[in-house]
Amino acid sequence: MSINLAEEVQKRLLFPALIKIDPNTTEKKNKDERCCDVTQAAIITALVGLYRITRTQSGSVRLLLTGRSEAWLEDVYGDNLGQTVSRISECTHTDRTEVEKLLRLAADAAIIILHEQLAGNITSESFKEFMSAQRDHILVYLPPQLHLGEMLHDKTLDDNTHKMEGPVSSLMHKIENIFSEGQ
Repeated sequence: MSINLAEEVQKRLLFPALIKIDPNTTEKKNKDERCCDVTQAAIITALVGLYRITRTQSGSVRLLLTGRSEAWLEDVYGDNLGQTVSRISECTHTDRTEVEKLLRLAADAAIIILHEQLAGNITSESFKEFMSAQRDHILVYLPPQLHLGEMLHDKTLDDNTHKMEGPVSSLMHKIENIFSEGQ
């Protein structure tokens, strides 16, 4: 079953609907819709971290064995976690404590959903493959002001060409994933 993990987390936590970011203008595509930016930033930051940790065998195994964990955000963002929380706090005008709480809630929900989706086939490789398939779903909601690629030393996260949608872009993303083995 193919799902959009970002939207599943949003629904599970009863957060406001996620708004896609237009990669050409870096603005929300649906300006008329209300969006609680802090919840979107928390979900996407957690999912980018989850994507990042599943790029390695050891990270996938750790998630496989531990499930919910207080420490995996620290493992992924390292010394930049505090700066990431601060950046979300500044961009959304939300208290740091609230941002960190929402970030951990989103991370826990994502891991639970991931375990549910892979219940019949939980392996470190299935974690990696599932999150590779989610990458494009995640990037279309990534607020550019967060500069998560900078935090994680992955320029492709902040590169708008990776966030484009449409038939040609989708085909190019699939080809890219095949050649990069989903990394």
